[in-house]
Amino acid sequence: MMVTNDDDCSEATISCRLLYGGGDEGTITIKRFMEQPVIVRPAANSVIFSCGNQIGRVSIPEMELIFQTDSEHNGAILDFAISETCIFTT
Repeated sequence: MMVTNDDDCSEATISCRLLYGGGDEGTITIKRFMEQPVIVRPAANSVIFSCGNQIGRVSIPEMELIFQTDSEHNGAILDFAISETCIFTT
């Protein structure tokens, strides 16, 4: 997994690459919120990402957005951890 920003930092692209492969297996573009960095963590057959107060999940290797929602935090998510059934945010 790799996260890159566009020139004006309004969007971030999450790319999936095969180990020792040639090129991207798939990509998905995430709109950045509140000019915050995108944080990505691996999960079972997916990745969880956060940006600002938004949190979401992307399936791997399909790179399809499973969900993206407002966490209802008063500010940006600083970090998060995942278990099999929960996402814990700070």
